[in-house]
Amino acid sequence: MGAPKEMNSLLYAMTKKPFIGRTRLMKFIFFVDAVSFYQRGKPVFEPEYLRMPQGHVPPAAYSVTGEPNDFFDVTYPKFLHPHYGFHPKIDPDIQVFSKYELFLIDMVLMAIGNHTAKDASKVTHRFKSWEENPDGSRIPIEQCISGEDEWKVLEESGAYLGEFQKFFKLQSIANAISKENNPDDVTLLTRYIDAFERELDVFIQSYPVDSLSEFYDAHLAWDDTIRLALQGDPATVSQLTSDHCDAFYFVTGGLSTKMITVPDIGTYCKEYYSKLEETREGLLKQKTPSYRYPAGGVDNIVSEVMQVSRNLAMQSPSGEMIPCLISSIIM
Repeated sequence: MGAPKEMNSLLYAMTKKPFIGRTRLMKFIFFVDAVSFYQRGKPVFEPEYLRMPQGHVPPAAYSVTGEPNDFFDVTYPKFLHPHYGFHPKIDPDIQVFSKYELFLIDMVLMAIGNHTAKDASKVTHRFKSWEENPDGSRIPIEQCISGEDEWKVLEESGAYLGEFQKFFKLQSIANAISKENNPDDVTLLTRYIDAFERELDVFIQSYPVDSLSEFYDAHLAWDDTIRLALQGDPATVSQLTSDHCDAFYFVTGGLSTKMITVPDIGTYCKEYYSKLEETREGLLKQKTPSYRYPAGGVDNIVSEVMQVSRNLAMQSPSGEMIPCLISSIIM
């Protein structure tokens, strides 16, 4: 197994859930990848899965858990102990994971812990990709779960998906821009950024806490930074978008599930904001001669409008619509 994240995730799961067994370990990897794909359009670990009798199986993880290795010992099923046992030889290195990825791993482990191996397998048996393919078929992660009903099955099993379905379109457009800066893609990206912000406003109304005010500040910094990148260094747009999607799902998921404390989210938001400011300063220093970053004008108006939007979202009761008097800024 060449991916350090996947090996460390296995070690982490074995440490957190000493009796997890091989079947639930495979479901753990699959559910993490499924949720990550739903939210970001990409898996954390494996790009495709094997259709096997017990459900969707990650090929690399399945291969490495079949026998003892340098990372963990394996005990094999016996008559009185019908499950694989795993005994880590080293501690997992959680530094290889982003905050979002570690939250996602913990969330799935919590969900898996509420299911037997048999029950976890039954969840995957409800997906068409398992029902319609023969054993041994290789199924790309994007085809493993399809349709709203199947995603609801996963969510009902304890996985947090969130209310912001498939923002990974934002990521796919950003990836395209980083490869080839097409004006049509840039226009499309700005539309998704606007949609992203509207969803954030709704979430802030539902969770009016100070840490979300700090995340909104970080979002404004990201918006400013990515618009700089679009004009000065398009190659950085993909990574900037990936980092922001991670931040968005870490904050919203952490608050929604109450798995991350409000103070911890606040600390994370401040660190993320500082990182964005540093990136922005770097982009300003390396900007091309043809690009001038205006001191005022339209950009100033946009920033003020976004700040008003944040303030209204923070002050309004949940679900209440407050008119935004943008004309006072423009006038």
